[in-house]
Amino acid sequence: MRSMTGFSTESLSTERYDIFVEIKSLNSKYFEFKLKGSDIVEQWEPEIRKLAFEKLKKGKIDIYIKIVEKTAENYNVIVNKELAKKFEAALKSLSLELTILPEISLKDFIGLGHIFYLERISETDGMFEECLKLISQAIDNLINMMNVEAEKIIADILNSLNKISELTNEIENQYPTTLEKYKESLKEKIKEMLSENIKEIDINAIDNRVLFDAEMLASKIAINEEIVRLKSHIEQFKKIVLSKEEDSRKLDFIAQEMFREINTISAKSVDLKIIENTINVKAEIEKIREHLRNIV
Repeated sequence: MRSMTGFSTESLSTERYDIFVEIKSLNSKYFEFKLKGSDIVEQWEPEIRKLAFEKLKKGKIDIYIKIVEKTAENYNVIVNKELAKKFEAALKSLSLELTILPEISLKDFIGLGHIFYLERISETDGMFEECLKLISQAIDNLINMMNVEAEKIIADILNSLNKISELTNEIENQYPTTLEKYKESLKEKIKEMLSENIKEIDINAIDNRVLFDAEMLASKIAINEEIVRLKSHIEQFKKIVLSKEEDSRKLDFIAQEMFREINTISAKSVDLKIIENTINVKAEIEKIREHLRNIV
């Protein structure tokens, strides 16, 4: 398990060329790749993309490669002389039409397109292989940085899980007292309603009816099963995190289930302290899910 954000650089200098590599990684649900730099690296994009995907799998990856060749032996300079003559003729014609003196020099042709071309006449002399090595090293450094960041994220996630466990225990301990208070309140209300509508009261019958109705209504706010499932999800989540299993999607699914259980507990609860604790649990789950968006 590692973070998806990071930055890394590598460089190499030889007698024939210098290579500089820069890699940035940001959060993304998918693998997004962008390559920029010297013109020569465009032809290597498929191999570089493959290497980046094999090592990183996921994230928005930007790679910049600058190559400076120190010798001219790999190139020919091609001059389109016919086109240059046409440009010269056009400039002279324009000067006559505008009645200005033509002042034409070679530097005027440098900025004109399609006159000078660079043609590579030899192979890259191991440059591609060296470039791939540098990229691989830069990605390895990036991953090391991501792993360090992930340790901090994991520590924060475990801290949130411990808080959730404590709050869940508080809810579990508070629930029986809350349930009894709720039952007593229901009994009093039902007795009051029955007393108003029945002139001759059979106390035992009323008590039995009250007990039955109170139990039926109390069952609607029962949260025992939700607490059991929530505790199970917490333990499962901890187990995966501590094993450092690379499955952020599975963790996100468990976090969603945790949120669903605490949401149900909140909806069923009538005790203000329990409701307050469910709000705090939701906040911790959201913190966890935010962290999960930054790990792979």
